Amino acid sequence: MTKPRSGVSLRLALVCTALAGSAVAVFPSSVGWARVLALAAVLTFPWHRLRSATKQPEGELYPENRFQVKFDSVGVTCTPPDGPVEHVRWDDLIRIEVRTTSGGPWSADVWWVLTAQNGSACQIPQGARGEKALTEHLLGREGFDREAFGDAMRCTDNRVFVCWQAGDHQAAVSPEA
Repeated sequence: MTKPRSGVSLRLALVCTALAGSAVAVFPSSVGWARVLALAAVLTFPWHRLRSATKQPEGELYPENRFQVKFDSVGVTCTPPDGPVEHVRWDDLIRIEVRTTSGGPWSADVWWVLTAQNGSACQIPQGARGEKALTEHLLGREGFDREAFGDAMRCTDNRVFVCWQAGDHQAAVSPEA
């Protein structure tokens, strides 16, 4: 037996909905038939597809978990779901900051930004795959300002928290431009 395709179910649900609305508009006395068609629309809609498309693994943030971050003794690499791979070498690192936004929980609201000497940056959302291990690594970096990091974790506004800077191990907080 073949499995029904969700596209067919969706089309059937839309047709039933359209017929129900048309029936009431054209024949006001046909409310009973409109209810039957509306019920058919609800029953044929592919609800199982909708649920499975939005279900995420327990404890993971979406869409942040679509980013992949890896690091080693040479540097850090972030692979976004639909963009160019970003890489910063530890030897070239000049600044570590945490950017917060007011967009959460509907969008990524905490970002690591690791900036290199040439101005390139590796931008990693909190919740990316591999980000927890990177966070532990960065927290252990000499001169890393844990107080600025803590302030960033409590912030729900658009702000930039400098947690480490090459040659200057003092943190600063500035509003995002």
